[in-house]
Amino acid sequence: MRNQLSFISASIVAASFSLTANADVSIYGKAFVTLENYDNGSGAITETKSNASRIGLKGSEKLTDELEAVYKFEREVDLTGEDSELKPRNSYVGLKGGFGQVVVGIHDTTTKDLSKSLDLFNDMTGDYKNVIEGETRAKNMVKYSAPKFNNISLNFMAIADETSENKSLSDSLSMSATYAKDGLTLGLSQDINVKSGSFKKDYLDITRVMASYSANGLTVGGFVQQASEGDSFVGQYDRDSFHVSASYKLDNGWVLKAQHSSGSDNLSTEKSDMTSVGADYKFNKNTKALLMFTTFEQTKNGAVSKEFDSVGLGIEFKF
Repeated sequence: MRNQLSFISASIVAASFSLTANADVSIYGKAFVTLENYDNGSGAITETKSNASRIGLKGSEKLTDELEAVYKFEREVDLTGEDSELKPRNSYVGLKGGFGQVVVGIHDTTTKDLSKSLDLFNDMTGDYKNVIEGETRAKNMVKYSAPKFNNISLNFMAIADETSENKSLSDSLSMSATYAKDGLTLGLSQDINVKSGSFKKDYLDITRVMASYSANGLTVGGFVQQASEGDSFVGQYDRDSFHVSASYKLDNGWVLKAQHSSGSDNLSTEKSDMTSVGADYKFNKNTKALLMFTTFEQTKNGAVSKEFDSVGLGIEFKF
């Protein structure tokens, strides 16, 4: 893994030096490690987790007075040494101008982006992707983001899985609309026949409606979601989910946070609930320490089929 990290670091540095003369280039990343005690009822283990630590290169280059090229290359790095693979994250190339922005490559769906700020335990054990469908990073996608007007943002994504069932860009679609003003955010998204990257990993139709409000250090928000089978799904699927979260910034650098996620299958007796609470301490804008606790329970036919509690602490450094 050390050789791979050295290679990618050298490649990024070399690329940035070669492009600096003509383009706006930046190297960025996040090192995010936690130490957790995980108890599933029958036993407990203590483990370290890398929580989607990453390194990337992004930038733009002016082509004309009204047009610029944009690009991003990002890979996940496992700082615990358990996995040497550099997993692809959002990576794309495209154009930006008065018409908006168009990019091609790998990117989170508009449904995932819509409520990302509400996941206060993102990339950790308490990430709501363990309970709710739709947290998808789509490959072979084309995404269009319209210019913001009247505080409204519109996004449209076409996805080609390049399989015998899904050959064209029109086979899987993800769309969203967001209104944001004075601390209030309202949003609606729709996935059509998109292969979910979380929970139920199959082709689904998903509708998500979210809202959040921030004032005086307090942020509250949530969303409701309905998921059903897409064109490429074999069988029937009908599941309702919701998520709520709240955080409060104290004057001494601490941030208190909590969230709850729940999903239930309307065609069976399966139901999953997950609750997380925690606190972050910000040393500065780039570095924070954190404490968290997560509890999860899944029931089927009224009986517990899976459960766990996780408590841990960690540190996150962004650059």
